[in-house]
Amino acid sequence: MNPSELGQQRVKFVKVTNGLDVPFTDRCDGVPFTLMPGKSDNLPLDMAAHIFGYHPDVEQETMFRYVCRRQGWNTPSHVLQNSDSQKSLAREYFDKLKIEPVEYKLVPADKPDPRTPVPAEQDVPDADEGFMRNNPNRRRRLEA
Repeated sequence: MNPSELGQQRVKFVKVTNGLDVPFTDRCDGVPFTLMPGKSDNLPLDMAAHIFGYHPDVEQETMFRYVCRRQGWNTPSHVLQNSDSQKSLAREYFDKLKIEPVEYKLVPADKPDPRTPVPAEQDVPDADEGFMRNNPNRRRRLEA
């Protein structure tokens, strides 16, 4: 890869935050995926497409229908509207999931110059201080 192209490279993920009171569980390629309540995780694009139906420029309603089918939220008990919120239980669940794209820019790492001296630590403890101070088996220095 050309070094000038490296500055233009981006790594794309989908950040999912679980606002539900229960863990969000699913599987992708036979591997279980669990997102605990209140936690966030960055998912690769292919995994987000499989679990949430995500792709760039997807509408929320499309993802809602996709997740409802995968999670079993399309049953009659999930589709009934709540009289207080005027939303179905499935909609309330989906609205508590935050799904947003995230991009990270790759930057070239600086190669250290092997001829440059490494600075010494400024806070080096004296021999009589630190973690060896209370060691009874420590040998005392001979003082001249």
